[in-house]
Amino acid sequence: MALRFYRVEGAGGCGARVNGWYERQGTSNDKPKYHQIGGTGIIYYYSNDRWTEFNDRWKINDEDDEDGWYYSRAESSDTPPEGQWTTEGFGGSGADPPPTLTAHSSMDHGDALASGLGSGLFFPPGVQGFGFKQD
Repeated sequence: MALRFYRVEGAGGCGARVNGWYERQGTSNDKPKYHQIGGTGIIYYYSNDRWTEFNDRWKINDEDDEDGWYYSRAESSDTPPEGQWTTEGFGGSGADPPPTLTAHSSMDHGDALASGLGSGLFFPPGVQGFGFKQD
């Protein structure tokens, strides 16, 4: 089973919009792609011959646009790497500090509310949150 959720924390400045929870939705360059819950950000894998210097890396952008990014990690792993990211390759300034990324197999009700899913979520008795999605 693949991890379905990621949490981005600590991004600063103009990149602060990418902070939050991300859920797996689709693929990019044959790897999972993640969309921000309650926002417009994406985590995606970039592999393209146009930008060889910033090729073959995971990236985080504040909108669903795979030609731009605020943060990146130069790794070709099957899923986004956990830990500290960098602003390497970001063409602007003011996106420091870069965020950390953590993987999660589920979100609890409090996390869902905090991420902007709203209070209309219903969890049956005994169910505390979202779980795995088998691929």
